[in-house]
Amino acid sequence: MVKTSRKAQFLIELKNSYGIVSTACSKVGISRYCFYDWCKKDVEFKKKVEEINESIVDVVEAYLLSLIKDKNPTAIIFFLKTRGRARGYSEKVDITSTIKDPKISFEMLREILKTEEESKVVLTPATEPTSIEKKETKGEEEDAILEEATSQV
Repeated sequence: MVKTSRKAQFLIELKNSYGIVSTACSKVGISRYCFYDWCKKDVEFKKKVEEINESIVDVVEAYLLSLIKDKNPTAIIFFLKTRGRARGYSEKVDITSTIKDPKISFEMLREILKTEEESKVVLTPATEPTSIEKKETKGEEEDAILEEATSQV
């Protein structure tokens, strides 16, 4: 009888558990730490793990395509949101840009992009607004409250 190495056993269990590492570790009797250590130290082992994970994605994609052929709306929407992004099937816009002037404000960006609603971009400041920005915001809020109160009278 040929004795299978623990790494080989692990690879079999990883495939059988659809890539779930903790399940495969449990079946072989190793810790997750041991698995990640094997990946770090053994390039061939890591490559085989990646191949297994890719083959699992292939299987799941085949199931997804099967659902699409059956005209499953959820599967169709999911596919278009993930694989059809280049054609505009997405609820968000990915913008990658390099800003040469780091002092550009969010207000300037909003002006460039017209409005958040039109561009469907949500800008979130990385830091607290400056005291000047806080005062402007507070003034705008007070104006809005005053305008609402007077319109009700």
